[in-house]
Amino acid sequence: MVEPLYKLSDIEHLYSFDEPVLFIARVGFLPAIFLKLQDIGERGEFISCYIQEEYIDGLKDGRISIRGVFEAQKDAHIVECDEYLNVYAEKCLLRSEIPESMLPRPNTGLYLRHGECPDVLQEKDALLSIYFRGVELNREHILYSTLMSLLSSVQSLARNVIAPPELRGLRHSTFDFLVGDPALGSLMISIKKPTATWEN
Repeated sequence: MVEPLYKLSDIEHLYSFDEPVLFIARVGFLPAIFLKLQDIGERGEFISCYIQEEYIDGLKDGRISIRGVFEAQKDAHIVECDEYLNVYAEKCLLRSEIPESMLPRPNTGLYLRHGECPDVLQEKDALLSIYFRGVELNREHILYSTLMSLLSSVQSLARNVIAPPELRGLRHSTFDFLVGDPALGSLMISIKKPTATWEN
């Protein structure tokens, strides 16, 4: 009889269809997300990765897609579990080694009510988040000219949407915006708050 490597604990089911399909469990001291891929005999095969609390919250709030959670991590694991969630086999894959077919479609959120969700984490307290996606945008790099063009578009939109009409004509150094960390992959730019610098 084969002994399990370990047993998953503190299970939180996110989606089930007769059995757990997507869930969060504790692996040692860390939370991990598991997505069922297929059945192999009496066991299920899952793709899994460690997940931070901000990504768990983002997934539940519709601020990131299921695919985005997996793509945000450096690596993932393919694990085999029995119906009691005892793990019998696991294999580590780098993000670049994960076949497209193992991940959900882009922009697929946890709940239908969220509609399409970004594949990168949206800032929770942003006044405005703008999400770009396309062939030229990936997690490793982006062309400088593409980045500058998108940033210019965001700045123009933010000044027209957030700034009161009387401040729209001021120099950019006078009325500006604090921006959260841009997220590459698809590009997410989140404006946190406006700032003003008045010169005497």
